[in-house]
Amino acid sequence: MLEKLRPYITLVTTNHNYRRLWLSQIISSFGDWFGLLAVYAVLLVVAGVIWNFTVTAEERRYQRELVAEP
Repeated sequence: MLEKLRPYITLVTTNHNYRRLWLSQIISSFGDWFGLLAVYAVLLVVAGVIWNFTVTAEERRYQRELVAEP
């Protein structure tokens, strides 16, 4: 398998411009992943707030029903 990668390894090690392009693409990909993780974190926080609000509203409605019953 290493023999199949040999031309690419040679290209990255010998061509300075290609190596810089390749490294910048790797850094950009990491940035995309961190951005995606941040979006997921925000969604979890927002979904948690909505979930807590929904549960709280349901609990309040249930408590009102309990108090209203004789």
